[in-house]
Amino acid sequence: MDKFDRIYALHNLLSSSRQPVSMARIMEKLECAKATAKRIIERMRLYLDAPIEYDRERNGYRYDRAGGHPFELPGLWFN
Repeated sequence: MDKFDRIYALHNLLSSSRQPVSMARIMEKLECAKATAKRIIERMRLYLDAPIEYDRERNGYRYDRAGGHPFELPGLWFN
């Protein structure tokens, strides 16, 4: 799985989950090591302005929904 596939897989995982997603589940779905999963999360935060936050109480990652609308990845349109 390349990095773009992992970004979309992580987005789908976070946006479809009602509860925070654990690192173990992220690693399983992205088919990668913990360091790679953390790197993907940081790149999404840095380059895509993804509002990913860590919930310490529930020990997992989720999108911050404080903005009122769900986060979407930028689209790529071909003509």
